[in-house]
Amino acid sequence: MKGEVYDVDDAMLRILDELEGHPDYYTRDKATVKYLTDENGTDVSGAGKTEVVQMYFLKHFREELLSADFAEEFDNNLTQYVARGERPQQADPRAHWWDVKHKP
Repeated sequence: MKGEVYDVDDAMLRILDELEGHPDYYTRDKATVKYLTDENGTDVSGAGKTEVVQMYFLKHFREELLSADFAEEFDNNLTQYVARGERPQQADPRAHWWDVKHKP
């Protein structure tokens, strides 16, 4: 998977945990990543720098979701992406959690 690595302090980590629903939805855990570009975007494939980082994982979900369409990396130009401000308002912003983790 592709992603970005950020250095955050404890206060920001608490904010990210809240945003990601840790530990009830996503679970934050350690993982080893391999850098393919440096901080300037310069290709360093083959250099193989690795680092242990913390990532958010969705560990419990309906297996049939694995066959759904997905994006390999974030792109706000994707037709299926709806910007946060344009999403319908819900009384409970975490209402989708049930749909992801349990069969309908």
